[in-house]
Amino acid sequence: MDNIEKLSRFIGRYQGEGINHEGQPFKGMLFLSPVFGGKGFNLQFKAEGKDGSIYHQEESKLAPMMDGTLCLWNFNTNTPGLVPHELRKFENSDHSKFTFGFNQPSDTNSFREEITLELWSNGDISYSYSWGLPQGEFKERSALRMKKLSLHGGGKKTTTLKNESDPHNSVVGTASVRFDVENVKSVYESLKSKGVKFTLEPTPRQNEGIVLAVAEDLDGFELCFTQKIGNQ
Repeated sequence: MDNIEKLSRFIGRYQGEGINHEGQPFKGMLFLSPVFGGKGFNLQFKAEGKDGSIYHQEESKLAPMMDGTLCLWNFNTNTPGLVPHELRKFENSDHSKFTFGFNQPSDTNSFREEITLELWSNGDISYSYSWGLPQGEFKERSALRMKKLSLHGGGKKTTTLKNESDPHNSVVGTASVRFDVENVKSVYESLKSKGVKFTLEPTPRQNEGIVLAVAEDLDGFELCFTQKIGNQ
């Protein structure tokens, strides 16, 4: 299984709690979603204090470079611009651990940064953020382990299904996460080839103006991929 395939199995939303380097507790929220048919990923992360303060927030792209090296193009609230972090270490024992870095930790003349993602066999994701200023100490500033969110609708769950003519029968009262994509067939074929389970193949929904495909995560939670009809 290659690294892209490993990451594709962890598409979804995650949440957990941690403590930063100043001893402040925070809630961490991570969202990993596919782009270009699963060739890469969007990674969003936010560390929010108990009072609502944002300690760290990032919007990143995670994808291979032209030579195939996995890279995390990171844009966060602690740096003035977009910073490329190449995969500098990968460990695969009881779980997969990806360490992406910018400049070397030992280079005290430069700003350096590392972001580490750990993918656990039970579906958890760990995230750690390390950095050091020029002439300053490089160390881990925050870390936490997060569980995938399994959302449920607020209504009372019933056994009533949609009309039998509907190609996808969802139980009333459930919820799902939706991803708007450019080519839903490409996303479907790419993720299915990597072992992702789909409960609905790409299907036109004329009354909604979309083509819909529905996958199922490890907890049975629906992940909906939609493409606007006419968006070719």
